[in-house]
Amino acid sequence: MYTIVDVGSNTVRMNVYDVKDNKLKILFSKKATVGLASYVKNGHMTPAGVGRLVEVLIEFKEVLHNLNIHEMHVFATASLRNVTNTQEAVDEVYRRTGLNVQIISGQEEAELDFLGAALESRIRKGLLVDIGGGSTELVAYKDGKMLSAISIDKGSLNCYNKYVKGILPTREERKAIKKGFLNKLDGIDAFECKNQYKLICGVGGTVRAALKLDKLFFGTPEKENVLQVSHIGYIINAMVQKENKDKFLKNMSLLMDVVPERIRTILPGMIILYAVAKRFKCEAVVVAHTGVREGFMYSHVLNGLQDGQDKINDEIANDKQMDTKNVESKAQEANGTNE
Repeated sequence: MYTIVDVGSNTVRMNVYDVKDNKLKILFSKKATVGLASYVKNGHMTPAGVGRLVEVLIEFKEVLHNLNIHEMHVFATASLRNVTNTQEAVDEVYRRTGLNVQIISGQEEAELDFLGAALESRIRKGLLVDIGGGSTELVAYKDGKMLSAISIDKGSLNCYNKYVKGILPTREERKAIKKGFLNKLDGIDAFECKNQYKLICGVGGTVRAALKLDKLFFGTPEKENVLQVSHIGYIINAMVQKENKDKFLKNMSLLMDVVPERIRTILPGMIILYAVAKRFKCEAVVVAHTGVREGFMYSHVLNGLQDGQDKINDEIANDKQMDTKNVESKAQEANGTNE
């Protein structure tokens, strides 16, 4: 058994995997909503933030100890790489827990997202998007291979902290989130607006939470993993804080019922997702249930990044048809139903 702990800007998640025939199976998962991005002051991770992370890691260690599992691999993304005292924070965590936190770059995070998602998803061309609490990763790919990959230091939690004063963003705050993100995206040659991607492969908690809301609003079948871009826009508009107090309270109740741990971050995250989809003229988001943690397993714990890419290539060679057309057909079908 292998344990991976992902220290994100919003949540810290632990996955315990069983590995058979080079395939991963999650035995169990545990998550803590820590909101590390909220502990950053003037670019510096505060002692309170480090302390909160230490508490969670010790709790995770105790769970593993009770299960007689001793191996734990910990990595951090934007939560610690984007602060000025990264090494100091990592050293303090090691001193207090005995755990070495590996910091992965934004570029590597995008690559690991792709590796982890591509091994599950059968979409072989399009745009992968992972909206975390402190950054957003984009990967353009074709025939199972990355064409370009970037990380933008705008995510759901740091956008909330920067732009939103209340609980839900107002129309003006929503526009500011969109503008701030697109300003970061502008000028990146590999992701010019002339590029178009019919499908997004969505990775991470934001897209999974958006799919939950989609099922509530539109009655999408429980097993469905395709989210229409038009639905994302509808949900965002429905959740804008308005003068109608009753409607606002109803919307808040919906969010608390479906995604209580993301009450502050879900709308900023969906605004980023919608901005990306509209920029690249995407029609649908295929929600993947694997991503950076699985990519980290393949790259750093098991066979390595190149072997993972070779596995993707082998799958493509064994199945020329894939089911991209099936997913596109689903998207068109749903669009027709909603018109």
